[in-house]
Amino acid sequence: QALSFVAIMRVPWWAIWCTQGGSPDKFVGGKFATLDYYRKVLQGANRLKEEHNVEMKANHTWGEMAKLRRAAKIAKKADKAFRTNFKTLDQEQAKVFMDILGLAASTLDDLNEPHQSFEYYNQMIEYDKCAIVRQTNATLEYEYCSGGLWSRVIIQLRFQMNQPQRAKEYYDRAIQLKWAGDQVHHWPNEWHIPTLMMPDLRSQPLWTKDLPTSGKMEAAAPFLQEEVKQLIEAGWMQKTTQNDHVLITKGSWSELKLWSGKEWSEACLTAPRTCRFLSDLPELMGTFPTEKTHNVHLPKEAGYFRLEPGTHLKPHTGPANWHLYCHLGLIVPAGPQLMVGGKEYSWQEGKAICFDDSYIHEAWHNGTEDRYVLLVTLWHPDLGEPEVVDMAKHKQTLEGMLGKAEL
Repeated sequence: QALSFVAIMRVPWWAIWCTQGGSPDKFVGGKFATLDYYRKVLQGANRLKEEHNVEMKANHTWGEMAKLRRAAKIAKKADKAFRTNFKTLDQEQAKVFMDILGLAASTLDDLNEPHQSFEYYNQMIEYDKCAIVRQTNATLEYEYCSGGLWSRVIIQLRFQMNQPQRAKEYYDRAIQLKWAGDQVHHWPNEWHIPTLMMPDLRSQPLWTKDLPTSGKMEAAAPFLQEEVKQLIEAGWMQKTTQNDHVLITKGSWSELKLWSGKEWSEACLTAPRTCRFLSDLPELMGTFPTEKTHNVHLPKEAGYFRLEPGTHLKPHTGPANWHLYCHLGLIVPAGPQLMVGGKEYSWQEGKAICFDDSYIHEAWHNGTEDRYVLLVTLWHPDLGEPEVVDMAKHKQTLEGMLGKAEL
């Protein structure tokens, strides 16, 4: 229900860069719902989206989208009320408006409607959302906000909207962006555009030949392959989940974690040699102080990825360039493919593929049988040797779990 209020606030500081005419006076006596009303609208739409996410995390299969469509409809309707009066908004109202745009953009993105989604992402760029919602003047905070917006529109333009030249124009704009006098995005090329980028780390899409981890995984392949089959027979692959379900445009993709970065899965009781192998990898189990990783903590994880026939994962990037992915092919039928940095690769049983997931990458499966890989996330080698102070504790926890099971 809309309520009338008189806009008597002064012109907000960021109105200087609004390019079209208008002033708060034009809004005096106008119709506009209170902020509390729109906050409740946002809460309701976000609740629908969260309910959808819970269902998708469990089902990890492209399917029923009714709740997402309702959330998108709510966000699009709220957007109209704010956009018409953008120049009259004070900073708190503008923040709510940015939340509405963000909800519309991400929901339409999840619905695989790139043209509509792009328009909302692009609005946030043009309104400079990251200047409006910032809590500090730190370049890192601005980068974290800005990187996700620019990266997403570049990917949408290049891959989903088939406009590579326009994507290049947005890339050029992004790398010229400055905040508080500092360059915001240190992206080295159009394929390497993560949300957060440490500029002093080597940038290359494929790392298989450069990492000892790939050799370790391939040497252990026989028992790693044996134990994934034991897990399948024991029904563990019916308990898979997927937090990144928004990447699925069709089909089903899921994971079974063995190591979450904090604790071991009970699946280790069926795959003890695999978990012991993982516990001996300092590049997985070790840590770095956050001041060495852009003041951001991303836990290392390990587990299985299952890609079912007919599945497609849309082009995307990981959030940061200081950790890498290694996949070991365990069960690899014909059909699945991986694209990283513009080049296609095939998984092979007993062979590793190590890559930088902060490069644009994509996966699909045109075969007829499920594909399984063992995933290990690890630190970028240019960070140096990780600290292993907690490694013994995590190994002891694992051995305690396995020991109790043997009694």
